[in-house]
Amino acid sequence: MDGQIKLTGPSGAVTAKIHPRGAGLRSLIVDGTQYIQQFAGDEPPFYAGLTLAPWPNRVRDGRWALAGAGGQLNQNELALPNAIHGLVHSARFEVERVREDSVRLTTTIRPTRGWPFEIALTVDFTLSTTGIRVDYGALNVGSRPAPFAIGAHPFFIVGSTPATELWLTASARRVLLNDAQGIPSADVSVEDRPELDLRVRRSLGELRMAQCYTDFVTEDGVVGCALTDASGAGLRVWADPAFRYWQFFTTDSFPTPAGPATAVALEPMTAPGDALNSGLGIRWINPDQHWAGAWGCERLRYGTPD
Repeated sequence: MDGQIKLTGPSGAVTAKIHPRGAGLRSLIVDGTQYIQQFAGDEPPFYAGLTLAPWPNRVRDGRWALAGAGGQLNQNELALPNAIHGLVHSARFEVERVREDSVRLTTTIRPTRGWPFEIALTVDFTLSTTGIRVDYGALNVGSRPAPFAIGAHPFFIVGSTPATELWLTASARRVLLNDAQGIPSADVSVEDRPELDLRVRRSLGELRMAQCYTDFVTEDGVVGCALTDASGAGLRVWADPAFRYWQFFTTDSFPTPAGPATAVALEPMTAPGDALNSGLGIRWINPDQHWAGAWGCERLRYGTPD
């Protein structure tokens, strides 16, 4: 995986690898435990670890119309006729600044088919004593207001524990149900769909998911979820409240170095699928205006942060 940038925390107990392609998080090791699912080969499968902007998830049929703007985007989802995960997941970001424990990557989202806007995007990865923080900055460098949303697509593990033996917990009170095209079609309370309620930890061995959750309880100024083993050790994934929507996705065919395996993506997003039509979570950034948001993850020891 040539081109990766290795970061090391002040104590040496936390390391990470970042790839400029798609501003991708490729590795996070805390005290010898790997928390990012590794994959075979150089190409990230299932958008693993990549940055999703200026929209995450899907746009139905690649067509959008919102507040007098709109267009026909390229339909780049393999199995469905949608535009998926924005315009930068395959872009090679510039490395603006590298320090021992942090890196800043930049790119400009330029006008393209169905997208007549120009946004300068920065992604900062910074190690903490127990994990990593990811800061996004979006500056409208064009001449007209631009709609914007962003998300991340990390696949997490807890060391060598198989994903089917991990447990997921999230404080979300509502879930968006998808139609056959993977587009949210209903917003329901998890109390009405107990099989999708993650407020009590659920075994990934029993879950098969491709659902977006929302209406999270805010704790200590952030929202998020936890992925743990049976003992409660694992990691907490957090984001500032701008990330109101989280996609939880499992697959049984993730290509690990040891062969296909079950894997789970925990995806913080500022907007859900088809937001360029619904308007949910979309921020209109005026020319010369800047938007910022952050997410991160930290190791848990027996259910509590270090």
